[in-house]
Amino acid sequence: MAADRKRLFITNGSLLQEKLISSSNGRYYPFHNFSIEELEKATNNYAPHCFLSYNLLGTWYKGSLDGRVLSICIPRYPNVHASRNQIINEIVNDVAIAAQLSRQRNFLRLIGCCLETPVPLLVYESVKRGNVSEQIHVTGEFHSQPMTWKCRLKIAREIAHAVSYLHTAFSRPIVHRGINPLNIFLDDYNVAKLSNFSQSLYICEDEIIKTDRIIGTLGYLPPEYLEHGEITEKFDVYSFGTLLLELLTGRRPYNLIARRAGYFRFWMNSMEGHFAGNCLKYHVQCHSINEVVDYRILPGGGVNEQQQWQAAVELALKCLETSKDKRPAMEEVTKILWQIERSLATFPERHSSVYDDGRIFMEEMIASYEGRCHVLQSFSGEELKKMTNNYHPDYIFCCSNIGIWYKGNTENGNISIYKISNVNWCEHVKNEFKFAAELSSHKNVLKLLGYCLETSIPTLVYESTGNGTLFDEIHFHPAPLSFHSRLVIARQIADLVAYLHTALSTPIISKNIKSANVFLDKHHIPKLSNFSQSVQIIDGEAFPTNQIEGTKGYMSPEYITEGIVTQEFDVYNFGVLLFELLIGLRLFDLFHLVDKEGGLLLDHLQNFIKWHSINEVVDPKIPKNEVGHDEQQKWEVVLELAFRCMVTAKEERPKMVEVATELNKL
Repeated sequence: MAADRKRLFITNGSLLQEKLISSSNGRYYPFHNFSIEELEKATNNYAPHCFLSYNLLGTWYKGSLDGRVLSICIPRYPNVHASRNQIINEIVNDVAIAAQLSRQRNFLRLIGCCLETPVPLLVYESVKRGNVSEQIHVTGEFHSQPMTWKCRLKIAREIAHAVSYLHTAFSRPIVHRGINPLNIFLDDYNVAKLSNFSQSLYICEDEIIKTDRIIGTLGYLPPEYLEHGEITEKFDVYSFGTLLLELLTGRRPYNLIARRAGYFRFWMNSMEGHFAGNCLKYHVQCHSINEVVDYRILPGGGVNEQQQWQAAVELALKCLETSKDKRPAMEEVTKILWQIERSLATFPERHSSVYDDGRIFMEEMIASYEGRCHVLQSFSGEELKKMTNNYHPDYIFCCSNIGIWYKGNTENGNISIYKISNVNWCEHVKNEFKFAAELSSHKNVLKLLGYCLETSIPTLVYESTGNGTLFDEIHFHPAPLSFHSRLVIARQIADLVAYLHTALSTPIISKNIKSANVFLDKHHIPKLSNFSQSVQIIDGEAFPTNQIEGTKGYMSPEYITEGIVTQEFDVYNFGVLLFELLIGLRLFDLFHLVDKEGGLLLDHLQNFIKWHSINEVVDPKIPKNEVGHDEQQKWEVVLELAFRCMVTAKEERPKMVEVATELNKL
């Protein structure tokens, strides 16, 4: 035993010394080496009553040794995601960086470590109040009262200052890569202490580091990291934006994802930067400031405090910009937070509120459609809050690119409530209302029931969506859709799109035909939704646009390269939907068949299918008792039709009437 401890001490010590020498620039940072017995004595052999907290670094205990109060971290055990050597390297990295920051007020001070264990144990200053996550969400021994807004704002400013220090105080900036409430502790005086440098790294200024190992806390990872493995200082800015929103809203981003699968599934079905961290961003953009702020800190909030909340939201949204180049530097973030905290922030005067603008806009829209659609009901803001339990996350069932869907409970049954984002809301609401109102009589369009003009952005109310989205049904439902059901859904959507293109005096181009926008009612009748990007054009003409928006993989080649919208755009959309229905691959998976040099999705799909039999291609979740000769023939027809819908030259794609006719013959 003694020999093993000596061997571990030498091995771990040499790794640590090598790391310290390479990173300390010749400076000496003393810290104490503790024995196993000392730490066991300090924590009463890690008794349950000494448990303090946990984070991705490990499990934390409070202890006392020779009258000194300590915090001891036992690193996590090796697992399938991290080997023992990886964890040791992370611990050594944490110690090497933490040792250089021990004199700084807003970093958790490293006192020493124990090198006699297989993975070194870490010893820090006392943080018996636990981490900020426990404080925000009111758990643990010291957290009987929720944190005040003043305290939350102070924590945000102190952590912003700490991150700014990491980015500017060294010859090579340090990217933390772990900014979240679990890694921020509070001392006895409520001073915020940033910890856990296990994933931190040094980079040259303006350098971009790429990695294939994507790790971190869901909701705090920026799009460029999730999509391309890119790491820059702006990684930390994005993470800080999510932290600021969690402090303000009292909601964990990954809880919004986990508790309501619609968020998570939307993220899985997107390659547009709408990643998990944006769940909180969407939540903020789709609700008024009083609906957003943690209800436990609302009482007593005066006008000045509401201005502070609004300024904090605006700053967080800047930090959460999808493009890293649009995010501010942490020095600027710190400066703005100082101004907000001191109530020196300048708040622009609003001569007319968003509420007034939205109400007037909708009243004009409603008046213009009077007599042209069925009678719409006007709902009050209080009615919608009551139906959704004050927009509780448990009532969220889906998220689109322009808003959040809530399930509403009424005496007469369920309805669907659509809270629309405040980003370009006017155009989105105009299109959504216009087309949904005109088309609500069609059995395959989600029926618009009414609206609410008492919310900051007009809220739209629809019929119940029953079984959720087609995307959910294909990929997540425990009872998979049969091929017959998929074929019926494809027929009905094809009939609807053909109707949009031919039955009206001016054809409507949906631009949003995808499984995430198709809801299924309790009878599995498909209902197309989301007309926010739809346009009307004269038959045979093209609609030019400079604003390219949509879901990658669903957008047609001519739209991406030339900005041209025609009826063939929807045909291409529908072809991708057919593939998804038949093959069962998510768009995320389909799009990753395309190489990084920008090859066409169609080429990769054709190559994929070329080397596989039809039985290997079709969704394996389709019940096997359906697999007969007739079904296989139908699969081949559907596959061939999907290919024709997706050909690069739009002139060679069939009309939607032809597509619908072919599907109805099967």
